[in-house]
Amino acid sequence: LFSTYLCKQLKSVFYVANVLAQDENTLKNGVVLIESHRHCEPQHYNFQLLKQAVSLLSYCLPMQIKVTHSLRPIDGMPEWQTHIAKKLEYLAGRVSRFRVVPHCCTLDDFIIAAEDVYGISRENLPEEIGGEATLDSWREWLAIRADLEDMGEVE
Repeated sequence: LFSTYLCKQLKSVFYVANVLAQDENTLKNGVVLIESHRHCEPQHYNFQLLKQAVSLLSYCLPMQIKVTHSLRPIDGMPEWQTHIAKKLEYLAGRVSRFRVVPHCCTLDDFIIAAEDVYGISRENLPEEIGGEATLDSWREWLAIRADLEDMGEVE
């Protein structure tokens, strides 16, 4: 069951990569990732899966990851989380490691910085962090692709 779920998740990543690879602007300028370490507990991390995901994102996509904005707890990360973050940055390689921008601030401050400093508009930020982008169109697109590929339901 777990490997089936992982397979579906990996297929979704490649569907997104396929769409992004068809956009000349994305191929030229790269993509921006936003990750959140907020509200995470040690049991949420599976290092083997994280290692595979980092490898996939760093070396297997047809476009470059320009920067990763890492939303971290305001009061800093606990020691176990810092340890995992350092391991992941090492796995990502020298170039990708220097493209991680940590943000230890409120979500409102991050949104202001995203718009003013990094040029990321609020409509392109996910609603989970205070932006306006929803997952509805994403889920609809994935459902169509899942039916076409006979993958079944994708979360």
